[in-house]
Amino acid sequence: MKDAASPFGSRPGSPVVDPDLPAHLRKFLHEASPRDLERFGDPAGKEESAWWDVVPYLVRSGLLLGLGTVLWVVLGQTSDSTGSADPASNVGAFHYLFSRAADWLGRLLVPAAGLAVLWTALNVMKTRDAEQPWRKAHSVRNRYVLPSQLTQEAAKLLNRARTAAAQILDSEVHKRDLVDRRRAQLQLPAQIWEMACSLDRYSRLVKETPDSAEGEHAKQPLKARRVALKSGLAALQGHVEAIETYAVQTAEADARLRELQQVEQLEKDGEDVLDFLASTARAEVASAEVRQLSGQAAIVADRFTAALIAAKDAAVQALPAAPVALDKAPHPGAGA
Repeated sequence: MKDAASPFGSRPGSPVVDPDLPAHLRKFLHEASPRDLERFGDPAGKEESAWWDVVPYLVRSGLLLGLGTVLWVVLGQTSDSTGSADPASNVGAFHYLFSRAADWLGRLLVPAAGLAVLWTALNVMKTRDAEQPWRKAHSVRNRYVLPSQLTQEAAKLLNRARTAAAQILDSEVHKRDLVDRRRAQLQLPAQIWEMACSLDRYSRLVKETPDSAEGEHAKQPLKARRVALKSGLAALQGHVEAIETYAVQTAEADARLRELQQVEQLEKDGEDVLDFLASTARAEVASAEVRQLSGQAAIVADRFTAALIAAKDAAVQALPAAPVALDKAPHPGAGA
């Protein structure tokens, strides 16, 4: 979640996207405003006709052309009304100006109309191209889940899972492929997507659940429904906790790795310390310090190995052994 390339989004409230979607569309959905996705991605909304894209440009260009045409007509009529005036008189001078202006403006109106049509066409094409991703987002609305469409408890659970998964993939031990990076990169996005779909179904079922029973016969089924929903949410929470444990273990391994790197660097620089102290007649003290550094390096290396083993054990709990088939991920629109 640190950058736009993250498979879990980079903006607060960004959607969880089906990892099987094309990369450019996933990036667009992650970077888009969640509010815009709610508005444009509404499957109940109707796409406007292409003619609506033409209207703003037709109004702008038509207004200018209309004003020019009106001015041309007024100048022409004024020129006609003063055509019989004496050329040497003031009225004759005005006639000359009006006729020249009308003639000049009339010649400009035809190319201006052509430019207006070209400008309108280019801007309409530009607008249509810019709207293509939004039209695509509308057509794949069942392939992403917005946190805003979930209940509060479901949204919090999803956020916990996304945060933990992002921490895992951003860890140094995964970047160095010390804890099966390939499997985590493949399965964590798929698991978060499946969890988002399940939480979306849970949220819809909760919203559809009546607050109270209408009669004695409805009490038991309503109670059973609530128990079932609570049980399903508990199972999802257990999965989230497994991913969080994995994240904690990778963070611990990262900390031990940094500690090991620091100690190794200190040990490497120990010879310089030895030379320095030897030049000041303290070689015996320097030798003892270097030996102590070597012993510390061995201890920290053992701690790092233990942390790495714990992280791998946590990965086994959080990730299944077999690769996840992304195309089998359930969609929010599927039945519960």
